[in-house]
Amino acid sequence: MDIFLSPDNERFLQSQITAGIYKSLNEAINATISIAISQIEISPEEITNLRKDIAKGMDDINAGRTHDCLEFMDGLIAKYDFINRNNNIYLFTFFNKRSCLAKLRQSLFAPF
Repeated sequence: MDIFLSPDNERFLQSQITAGIYKSLNEAINATISIAISQIEISPEEITNLRKDIAKGMDDINAGRTHDCLEFMDGLIAKYDFINRNNNIYLFTFFNKRSCLAKLRQSLFAPF
């Protein structure tokens, strides 16, 4: 099998070999693929736990134990804007609540 890596990926893997993390390019590629596979695969136990968490969340919703997401996000933004301003760090000034909520909705309703 022939594998062609992008220059960036090849540089990254070579840096891992140079740092002594891997002994060869083969070992680095195999380890990287194994990590990717482990992140993609979901065990039956994890699926069971996710279903339990979803059921608990639905029970909370049905029982009225909910919070307004926009209020929660506003609170987070205010908290971290305050911390950042006091430390002269302006990380969250670009924070876009709408795009964050869109990503949240997308991740919540993505199929398992």
